[in-house]
Amino acid sequence: MFIKAFKIKSNVQLKGSDVKKLKTKLAKQLNLSENETSQILPTKSSFSSVKIITHNEQQVTVYTVDKRPMLFEINEKLFPTLYSLWMIPKIVPYLTTHAQVLPKLYNGADLMLPGVIKEGSDLKSFGRMQKDQIVAVNLLSNSSAVGVGELAHSSEDLYMSGGHGVCVKMLHVFGDKLWGMEASCTQQIPLSNPVLKAPSLSNDNDFPSLGSEPPKEVEVVQEMLENARIENNEEPAEQTVNPDEILKSMFLSALKLNKKELVASLPIQVGTFYPLYIQKQAQPNPDKPITIKDTSYKKLSTFMKKMSDEGFIVVREETKGVEKITSINYEHPEILSHIPQKLSNNENSNSGNNESTSHLLLTKMTELYVVNDATKKLFNSLGIANGKSLDKLQIKNHIKDYVGRNKLINPLTKEITLDDTLIEICVGVKENEEPIVMPLDRIISYVINSMDETFEMRSQAGAQMKGGKKPIIQISTATRSGNKKVTLVNNLEAYGVNIESFSRDCKIGVQASTSITKVPGTNINQFQIQGNHVRFIYNLLTDTYKIAKNDITGLEFAKKEKKKK
Repeated sequence: MFIKAFKIKSNVQLKGSDVKKLKTKLAKQLNLSENETSQILPTKSSFSSVKIITHNEQQVTVYTVDKRPMLFEINEKLFPTLYSLWMIPKIVPYLTTHAQVLPKLYNGADLMLPGVIKEGSDLKSFGRMQKDQIVAVNLLSNSSAVGVGELAHSSEDLYMSGGHGVCVKMLHVFGDKLWGMEASCTQQIPLSNPVLKAPSLSNDNDFPSLGSEPPKEVEVVQEMLENARIENNEEPAEQTVNPDEILKSMFLSALKLNKKELVASLPIQVGTFYPLYIQKQAQPNPDKPITIKDTSYKKLSTFMKKMSDEGFIVVREETKGVEKITSINYEHPEILSHIPQKLSNNENSNSGNNESTSHLLLTKMTELYVVNDATKKLFNSLGIANGKSLDKLQIKNHIKDYVGRNKLINPLTKEITLDDTLIEICVGVKENEEPIVMPLDRIISYVINSMDETFEMRSQAGAQMKGGKKPIIQISTATRSGNKKVTLVNNLEAYGVNIESFSRDCKIGVQASTSITKVPGTNINQFQIQGNHVRFIYNLLTDTYKIAKNDITGLEFAKKEKKKK
């Protein structure tokens, strides 16, 4: 239903009375407790009702909490989104399928009966569910939901169908436009325990689903591990770090890593400098980022005044309430001696898991493989923890690294002599003392097949080429009524640029109004901003969005910089 882009008809903030009605309706329709309802619709949050029209003209109401879609409503029937199911997994029954099926669901297919994994072959294996009942879909390798839909037939009819036909009419799937409705709130599939086997629903006291909650033994082990972590004090450093020191370190890193760009941008508004430069710096604990409110300063203006008093910058109030950094003292001893904490490649590659603003549209579904008990001995020796998700290229490089470190490759035949760790994964039990050799690609295949599968939405690498022709981002200027200059940008989305996020960055950066329209005669979005801001846009695309300079044209339309006297 949400595979293709939808139109937003209205977006209205809900009143307190409307939220109460929604909570009552949700609790009644999904049979939720007051606590469960409050988790999905927490108090002191911002609630909105967004009316949309899908590509097939279906009218849907989406309910968002702090911009994140938590529920959607079709013909007065409420459905939980994936975000709700990741928060409270057990509110609907589950059906389990193979990981290879998810890309097909993402492309618009319904879940067919041959793809459903169930226990047994009798009527009980289909549970006791009714036609059109809300169900979730998860993967054999990961019990977290990856889709939501309605049951196409009752349990009895599913049993009588002989294993053929549609099982679930899919409405919402991981990676669709509803999941990515607000780029700053997207979340990847949480890694949960594999569905070891499809559960039996023969017990009348069981919740009527074909999926199951994780085994209690696993929950006990996880609880013991969490308690062990607390007892061993594995995270004392993170608890004792001074937020003021972290913020100052981020401030110094922002100055040092962006020297050229900042000098060219002066004077720069304090309100622009903080989100575009300070907030993007690495932190000791990315899962619990420090904000201004966590520090003793509480307000940005107080912090910037302190930095000004210490001689790092000069801040002036040009108009009432608008402060700008007019100069930066790059000769300051603390700036000269400061060593920035740069983001590691791993942090960058996993940035999709964070709930920070995404610059690029996550449009590519990528299959990942999770380090599990079967492969942890191999990957732990390389410093990779159990539960870490890796793509095929990363796995290949890690195995090459392992083989090289342990000198397992024959320089003449290029084949690998398996050690005990690789034998355990590739062979199982060694039958005799003869050495076992294998080509690298076969070892990689064995390792991948031994790992659990999951998926992640990522941005496209480079431009999306159509018809073999590579699109170029075109920046130009035009004159509108009243002799007003505007800057136009085409083909942003071909490079995966989130055009709404880009619009916000430009608004903050140059304090000008923006709009998004269609290029006449095409379905391509065109970005427009008042004034000549070619140079700012060019720098934003190359520095922040990391787009190659050769892929952008139009810098010649930029204002000529005034020579400094």
